[in-house]
Amino acid sequence: MRKYFSHFFLAFSFLLISYVFFKSEIQWEGEKRNYYFIYYLLSIACLGLSFISFYLDTQTKLKILLFMISSFIPLYLIETFLVINKEYLKKKRVQIYQEITGNTFDQRSILELIKDEQIKNESIFYTGLYPHHFLSYNKIGFLPLSGTSNTQTIFCNENGNYTIYKSDRYGFNNNDKNWDKNNIEYLLLGDSYVHGACVNRPNDITSQLILLSNKNSINLSFNGNGPLIELATLKEFFPNEKKVKNILWFYYEGNDLAELNSELNNSTLVNYLDNENFSQNLIKNQKNVDKFLNEQLSKELAKMNSNSNLVLIKTLKLYELRLFIRNFFKKDIKSISEKDFFRIMDISNKFAKKNKVNFYFIYLPDILRYFSKNYNEDNYKIIKDILIRLEIPIIDIKKEIEESQIDPKKFFPLGQPGHFNEFGYNFVAKKILKLAR
Repeated sequence: MRKYFSHFFLAFSFLLISYVFFKSEIQWEGEKRNYYFIYYLLSIACLGLSFISFYLDTQTKLKILLFMISSFIPLYLIETFLVINKEYLKKKRVQIYQEITGNTFDQRSILELIKDEQIKNESIFYTGLYPHHFLSYNKIGFLPLSGTSNTQTIFCNENGNYTIYKSDRYGFNNNDKNWDKNNIEYLLLGDSYVHGACVNRPNDITSQLILLSNKNSINLSFNGNGPLIELATLKEFFPNEKKVKNILWFYYEGNDLAELNSELNNSTLVNYLDNENFSQNLIKNQKNVDKFLNEQLSKELAKMNSNSNLVLIKTLKLYELRLFIRNFFKKDIKSISEKDFFRIMDISNKFAKKNKVNFYFIYLPDILRYFSKNYNEDNYKIIKDILIRLEIPIIDIKKEIEESQIDPKKFFPLGQPGHFNEFGYNFVAKKILKLAR
């Protein structure tokens, strides 16, 4: 083994860099080259070390081999634990759902669901292809800020059944007829919580506002959005020809600042910050957006089909561990994007004033507040300070939940970590109607 170590290492390095090249340049046709950049660096580093290893003595090679083995074993042990824990939590949710409702939890995979839906509908869209998903694509020519238009759209499943809705003319989660009305009481901007995860109409926030107030509302939110995408969406899809009374800007403390840091690396999005008149004219470009997203869905389905044993492949690629590390480092991002967050809120507030629209900031709490201990309050204080300086009215749902003295877990699916459930969305809508005056 020691004798052939350098040859094995060299072969492995060539396979690794070939795999990265295949994924980046062939499967994704260079569209996600920025995403694969770090993997190019790692594979090139391995290739360089493999060449150097030919000039090392046997004892040094043995030490390197032992180091590599001792490094990989704990990594895969951690990955195995994360996979098992994920499956345990999934089974626990299924069991609780069946005990509470007596019904069967829909355990189909997204691929199985899409195939079933395509039998009934020629067109289908999957919200896993959200705007943030395309930040690292460099060959599009534009950045989509919504889904495909007038299409049956699959979202998520945390409450026992998948969310499926028909998108409007611009790919958002609205009844398309809402765009035909001259008056809009509430224009909503946010991420997956406001998009409608994981409930069907009329249990999402927008539909609840319409039902409770009997006034028209438009939802411009999408899964994975951060503050800069939300600013871009506001500028692109604000209905200038309509009378809009209130803009509701939702902020999710769990990841919005982290999402912002990713968004600031996208040149198209930065243009919305630096150029008041910048626009992609997405309203007039919806056909091209639809075409692009449908092409991406076909690629995604082909990828899902090719990965017949997806769990094993993900485990070999340390998928859960990489996801855990990425999320861990996202949590405490503060000062990097504070000044940019200030600019975004200032621009958005001035945009609202220019169009004679009330502007409200809705603060949504991180689920970790209720499912973990010792939550860090720093970002909460930072964000509220920025809004006070800008004199932007705040509707603090964190505070409202605390003052309600309701068990916070009642707001979440089956009392488990996730997005708000029907009760949670109804609670938020009622507080907005009470406080946005």
